[in-house]
Order: sequence, then C-alpha cells, then structure tokens
Amino acid sequence: MTEEVITRFSDLALAAPILKAIAEVGYETPSPIQARTIPPLLYADMVVQSGTNFDGIGLQFYFGLGDDGHTASLFPGLKAVHEQQRWVAAERVDKAGMWRITLTPPVINASAVVSFLVAGEAKAAMLARVVEGPIDIDERPAQVVRPASGELFWLIDAAAGSQLQRGRIVDATAGPPTGGEHA
Repeated sequence: MTEEVITRFSDLALAAPILKAIAEVGYETPSPIQARTIPPLLYADMVVQSGTNFDGIGLQFYFGLGDDGHTASLFPGLKAVHEQQRWVAAERVDKAGMWRITLTPPVINASAVVSFLVAGEAKAAMLARVVEGPIDIDERPAQVVRPASGELFWLIDAAAGSQLQRGRIVDATAGPPTGGEHA
C-alpha cells in the first residue's frame, strides 16, 4: 500500500476559510509533519464513532493557560469548547486575528494525564478563577479540561498561585504532602 503524498494545503480537504487564512500568511505547502497529521485529525470523528477501545491510554497533554482563560486554542465564546463528537475544530479567533485549529474536549478529557504549566503574576487572577471559581466554560474554557478517568495536574510557580486559597496548594519544593493537603 502506498501513502498519498500531500504537496499543497489545498490537497488536505481543509475548509475554504482555513485555506484562505493559510494563504494570507504566505504558506502554500505543508511541512512533512503537517501533511501526515492533518488528514487523520480532520476525519477523526469517524474513528471515534467506529472505535471500540478509545480509553485515552497513552495520551498525555501539557497546556498553558491564557490570561483570558483559554487553553489549547479553546478561546472564550467559541463553539469548540462545546464540541462532543469531533477530535479537532477550527475557528476564527478575532482576538488573535487568525484561524486556530484545536483539540476538542472529548480528546483532551480522554487522556491519561493532562498537565497545565502556569507561570507569572499576570496569570494569577485567571488561575484562581479557573481553579476555584464557578464553572463557566464559555468564559473560562480551561475549565472544560476534566479527564474522565485520567489525572489533572497544575504546575504553577508562586507568582501564578498567589491568589489561590493556600489550603489547596501543595508546595512540591517542600517535600511530599502530608495529612489533608491536596493539589
């Protein structure tokens, strides 16, 4: 069996608005990695529907947290945060002035491990709202990340954690947690 060689973005069956956005930034040809990974992602919803063992084993993601509460190109107010069938989604992000392709909650939440890395005082207020505030995935899309049977870790520095309730923080530099401490 021979593998089809993708030489242009237009060969990837991408939606016209995405192709236009790619052309506007001056790209015509995908990298070898893009040529091999984009097609399966575009049709992943068919794989999920016919798959019999999609339990997330082996999937591990590392994400950041935007000061607006976004993660993984899941931005406030966009529809992708509510996606339940497809593995990936593409939406225009006006704030960024571009189209973004993102993994969707079903894939992220099927993973064995999801880790957030958040640093700096500029992220402190949003981190507190995401971790301790009421759930509002339209305003704080990072809250949609809740692995169904995997683990969720928040790797933060002191500045980013400065607005969190202190009883909820485990200081990894101080040794293993004792008693009622939890992350």
